[in-house]
Amino acid sequence: MKVRNKKSMKEGYSDTFNTHALSEVIVGFTDGDYSSEYIKDYDVYLENRQIWMDMQEAFREKHIISDNYNTSFREPVNEAEREKGWY
Repeated sequence: MKVRNKKSMKEGYSDTFNTHALSEVIVGFTDGDYSSEYIKDYDVYLENRQIWMDMQEAFREKHIISDNYNTSFREPVNEAEREKGWY
């Protein structure tokens, strides 16, 4: 998923939690750099809605959901998956 740091506006991609600190995501930036940073510091681009949204809010409203191992995340593929809250 496309993500954007709220402070630096630097864009990258992420779909993986830091499994040692679940409040962080691992981000691969477009310049080749990688980082593990807090979810609260990022916006996520929702392809289904074509908008940027605060990542915490997107998780809270189930616009993005985690897998059943809490290691990765993505947008739900259908309403049933969104209701369930994981894949």
